Amino acid sequence: MHRIRFFIHGALTFPARGVRCIEVLDASPGDERCMKKLLQLALIFLFYCLGMRLKEWLGLPIPGSIVGLLLLLAFILLFKDLPVNRHVEGAQVLIRNFTLFFIPTTVAIILYLGLFVTWNAVSVPAVLFSTLATIALVGWLLQRFTERKDAR
Repeated sequence: MHRIRFFIHGALTFPARGVRCIEVLDASPGDERCMKKLLQLALIFLFYCLGMRLKEWLGLPIPGSIVGLLLLLAFILLFKDLPVNRHVEGAQVLIRNFTLFFIPTTVAIILYLGLFVTWNAVSVPAVLFSTLATIALVGWLLQRFTERKDAR
């Protein structure tokens, strides 16, 4: 196990700076925090896979990753006795390395730059509108949840 951990740790380290790219394996051998984070990430991945399968089986028009997130939310809401903090450390690993998830999108935009140039009149307003709508919706939801929490 220590060899696997070292291999992955070495592969995910920037040699010039010595900065770890992914902190999921930031634990010494025998430390239980590493296994706990890996299990939490596995649980999140399980819900992602379930969402992808449900989308495929039911032919849903929304992405499978969103279905998986909704399943995870339902799981957390149904089992309120389970502390939410059990999943927080694994999710924090993903949040800390969130910028890595934008690399495939950036590469795809560069590959299909010609398509974006020809559809510029349609794509720019659509991106601006969807961004503003997302910001407005998140702001409104945040206010609602904050007011509800303050009322308690």
